[in-house]
Amino acid sequence: MKEKTAKILKCTFTKDWLNPKKQLVYFHLLQLDNGDVGTIGTMEKNADKIKEGTTINYTIDGDKIKLSTESAYQAKKAKAGSGAIYKKREMSDEEYIGYAWSYAKDLIIAGKKMKDFKELKELARAIYGEIKLIRREENASGQENKE
Repeated sequence: MKEKTAKILKCTFTKDWLNPKKQLVYFHLLQLDNGDVGTIGTMEKNADKIKEGTTINYTIDGDKIKLSTESAYQAKKAKAGSGAIYKKREMSDEEYIGYAWSYAKDLIIAGKKMKDFKELKELARAIYGEIKLIRREENASGQENKE
């Protein structure tokens, strides 16, 4: 497949889908300035990389559009952040609890149907539990590396 470059004229949300990894994928119909029309799936419902007016590098197979590894949007984003220096900081348990609740809320907003608060609470606890397990594993492997 030949890589193409085009500007997005219109981006229309069509549906969402829960993939086998239990992640929501949002599908959009793209109309491009070179006449190509096709669908693309993203992990964000309103992803900046497929906003109208954005120039993209892509391949198209039938009606499926796949962004190339370095689209114009990604290059611009990388250039804008190239001077930033990030320091890794340990998060407190309270911050992780807030993150778990926030993520559970985002899943509801994204269309995950929740019957009541009990389900939200269970989901937040499950996410927090997974975070705790990951942190324990990281701490344990960090201790082994020090010895």
